Amino acid sequence: MVILPLTPFQATRIIGSTNVPDVTTYPWIVLITYLDSPNGQGSLINDRTVVTSGTVVYSMPITMHIRALLGVYDRSNVNETINAEEIQTTYLHPGYVNTNQFADNIGLLILKQPLTNSFSTICLPQRPAGYGIPSKATVIGWGASTPNGPLANILQQAELQMYAPLACQMANRLATNKNLCGGVVKPSPALIATCTGDGGDPLVVMTTTTLELVGIGLDIVGYGCTTSHNYQPSMFTNVLSYIDWIITYGPGCECNIG
Repeated sequence: MVILPLTPFQATRIIGSTNVPDVTTYPWIVLITYLDSPNGQGSLINDRTVVTSGTVVYSMPITMHIRALLGVYDRSNVNETINAEEIQTTYLHPGYVNTNQFADNIGLLILKQPLTNSFSTICLPQRPAGYGIPSKATVIGWGASTPNGPLANILQQAELQMYAPLACQMANRLATNKNLCGGVVKPSPALIATCTGDGGDPLVVMTTTTLELVGIGLDIVGYGCTTSHNYQPSMFTNVLSYIDWIITYGPGCECNIG
């Protein structure tokens, strides 16, 4: 484990967001870097496994250059203690192809060493297959509050209205029931959406007892925020569709679930 300073974040944006209260709110969120530059987000689900998008994993071909940063909240705070974890291996879903960003867009990072100090994880969804999508969900990441605006240093969150699978598929014929979509897709100031660079952003819902990771943000050009008038919903991979694959390739100790 090493401690590294952060370099400026170039792209991640969540439109219509607010500051997360503090670092303890979502302590399991991971800032993923490649060659010391931010490259996406992920979610810690056990002591060794980070869930992110397939696009993020695909874009990092050399494992030794990947780091999973835990404890990031305010990127401008040089006094933050950031744990930069090395990666043992990565897994890209076998159905992922970079020519179709909607299909099987999920990947895993396996830490080189299991976490031994106090850490928090987010739960995978426990609902049975076929369970209805939530009406609201929260997306989390580092981002600006307006399209093309200044990037936020502080971790951001935004509540999204979620849409039925048919609405997602109407937005793009490549979307399937393994995708989720949501957001207020209207001109600013009503726009609430993900934007360029939001690959791997966690989409979460609160159950009666804990948070669950229901979606993984997809960084797809033209979806979420956009400078055109063709407002499209923010797109996500539906985590519930990949539980067996995640458990098979990302086993670990689900300690101190937060």
